[in-house]
Amino acid sequence: DKDGFIDHKGNMVIPAKYNVAATGFSEGLVAVWDNDKIGFIDKKGNMVIPAKYDMINDFSEGLAKVEVNGKYGFIDKKGNMVIPAIYDYVSEFSEGFVLVKINNKYGFIDRNNNMVIPIKYDNGFDFYNGIAGVKINDKWGYIDKNDNTVISAKYDYIDGFSEGLAAVKINDKWGFIDNKGNIVISAKYDLADRFSDGLAMVIVSGKRAFIFFPTTAFQFTTNEPQ
Repeated sequence: DKDGFIDHKGNMVIPAKYNVAATGFSEGLVAVWDNDKIGFIDKKGNMVIPAKYDMINDFSEGLAKVEVNGKYGFIDKKGNMVIPAIYDYVSEFSEGFVLVKINNKYGFIDRNNNMVIPIKYDNGFDFYNGIAGVKINDKWGYIDKNDNTVISAKYDYIDGFSEGLAAVKINDKWGFIDNKGNIVISAKYDLADRFSDGLAMVIVSGKRAFIFFPTTAFQFTTNEPQ
């Protein structure tokens, strides 16, 4: 079976001749399969980036991640390889930086392939609000875009900041810190999610609960974790 596209009136605007390799259009283009390779078509069905890649992600911030012979790089909307496929792993661009991996170490490059944060970390997360999580010496902490330590690497695991707080794992329990590294909700939960609209989901003794800060918990006893 092949995939096509209709408009809001049900008119066929792109004939069903490709297998779509993405959920839909992103920044005016959509990835499609053609002869076991992936390229991009525009909203008129024109193949604007030839199908020659093993893997493609949607465009984000004007660039798309591609895989060539087991390595990863980025192309622009004209199909130019603006960041060569030399990395073992790349994430997605966020705030102008992208996490990359070479020889089991991680660092960050910018859109011009400049190494802005050296490849020296054991793992990492994308930047959000100017801060990224990084792992070094088996512990996690946070850095800024100049590679300055914002919060020391002393946690077993971390999540990203949301609404000024981040979930951190200490001795197999989860709590929350603020953006200065102060523990504002003690590490006593089996699992903790990010804050959203003032609430965060946590798991305590196999039960889901929601907490807000300052912390008062109310519990849903009928919902077991899956």
